[in-house]
Amino acid sequence: MGLSDFLFELMVKLLMAILLRGKTVCTLCGKPIVENQEAVGFPPFVSNELDPLQIFSDGAFHASCFWGHPLAMQAEARDVESREKNPPLTRECWVCRRTIDNPDEYLGLGHLTDDARESIHALNYAQFHRACLPGWTDRGKMCALLEEFMNSGKWKGPKLAQILTELCNGSSGYWNARLQQRDLRTRASWI
Repeated sequence: MGLSDFLFELMVKLLMAILLRGKTVCTLCGKPIVENQEAVGFPPFVSNELDPLQIFSDGAFHASCFWGHPLAMQAEARDVESREKNPPLTRECWVCRRTIDNPDEYLGLGHLTDDARESIHALNYAQFHRACLPGWTDRGKMCALLEEFMNSGKWKGPKLAQILTELCNGSSGYWNARLQQRDLRTRASWI
């Protein structure tokens, strides 16, 4: 196994729900997942609490419980779509079209809606360099679309508001804090 294969496998493992045999409880049946039981797990891939697939997000399940659920195939398809549209090593900025190789510079919208009639459907999985946001000419249009969707009653949960704050302001509290920490370290090195 080469280094790139190893790193890929490590990232896949880090993106899955945590499963501790005998302690992790199946979200669907409420019973622990024990040794020798097949299990299925998902990363946090659904942010909208109104999305019927939200029950699977960041969850671990007995394989029999999962595959017996009427939304199992949809959850599996969404997880595959999420991984295909958002591969960690080849994320492309919508503004500059360059690869986003610094995780501190990454802002991703994730999956917003399945409804192709929604104007924000085309924004599913959009991703950006944070540094590209302040000068981006279409930022206002995107902010208006996202805010309209958030206020439509079709979204529940904090993720979209967090994205809107960062996208519409061009920076986040997190990013500002990171820059301040770097400035403090730089200043400290001069003292």
